[in-house]
Amino acid sequence: MEMTNFTINECCYTTECTCKACPTETIPVCYPFETLETFKESISDCCDQYRCDCNIANCPPDDMVCPPNFIKQQTPESLHACCPEYQCVCDCPAVDPTQCPIGYKLKITESEDECQCVVHECVPKEVCLWNNTATNQLQEVQPGTTNLQGSNPCKVCSCTEEKVAGNEFYSIECDVTTCLVNGPDGCEAHSEYIPPDNTDCCGRCERRWCVDQMGRHNIGDTWTQQDAMTMCDYAECRPDSDGVPRVYPYYTLCPAIEPADCPESKYTLTNTSDGCCQQCVPKSGACRITKNEVTVELNGCVSNSTVEMPYCDGKCRSTAMFSVEDGKMNTDCQCCQVLDAVTKVTNMICDNGTTFEFEYQFIESCSCLGCLHDEF
Repeated sequence: MEMTNFTINECCYTTECTCKACPTETIPVCYPFETLETFKESISDCCDQYRCDCNIANCPPDDMVCPPNFIKQQTPESLHACCPEYQCVCDCPAVDPTQCPIGYKLKITESEDECQCVVHECVPKEVCLWNNTATNQLQEVQPGTTNLQGSNPCKVCSCTEEKVAGNEFYSIECDVTTCLVNGPDGCEAHSEYIPPDNTDCCGRCERRWCVDQMGRHNIGDTWTQQDAMTMCDYAECRPDSDGVPRVYPYYTLCPAIEPADCPESKYTLTNTSDGCCQQCVPKSGACRITKNEVTVELNGCVSNSTVEMPYCDGKCRSTAMFSVEDGKMNTDCQCCQVLDAVTKVTNMICDNGTTFEFEYQFIESCSCLGCLHDEF
């Protein structure tokens, strides 16, 4: 601006500030979304100035979404522009040691994008996941594994070699045993119920007694059965070769006694001590076989064990009478002699260590025979 004098009359004049001619102003080229505005630095300015004014409200919305491993960043070219512009730049995340859960394993790869970031990934293993109720732990089990047993002994599981659609792991299949005996009522009268322990699924019936029409009997008991023919027929409860109590019947079979085998002159017919059978008992002093055991000694050698060597002992009837017809004394002299004998052998051991077999006669029966009877 400059000072200019204006004449009011011949006496007076006034001074005013007037604008000079404005210089040619360069009008700036505005960027997109900028508005060209005029302004004056102050009220006293005469000439307009130009500038590009940014109206952020006119900027396009920022809807850029970056994929994994990228972050959004403003471009250097738009740092001084009205509206910021963005681009996606690589930003690989920090890789920490990865602890995969049970059933999974760590797989390390590179991302398939241009960033090629290291990727830690937990992928499922080729296993079954089995909940071991005995330890309350989840366990990895190889396919084909059988006899998996937890806290329930009646439940046995296996790891199959098949996968169910939608399942990352192989399938677990379990079989549950149904017990046939669940208490004493399930056992027969001869058995006792044994409850299961921690390792058994079911209780069992263990045979403890013998049972028949007469009731229940302990091992070692004897009794007369209802169908016994005589009072001497009885039954006994005793274990068999497997230790199982069983009823064993016993029937008394009395040997037949022929009169010729039991002559009154030598024997007395009596009952056995149990009263079940009859027996021939030699009369006192009668000729009979007598048991005898000896150790054979011969020329410094002895038998290696005692030898049963019975002998004949007893009295026989002898008579002497004068015969009128014959005119002489007739005698009938009988002696207790061997009736039957067999040859047996025993082993002998000598002082010098040698051995040999010794034969001897074993008496099987005795009888009263004529005194002139040939000797054995």
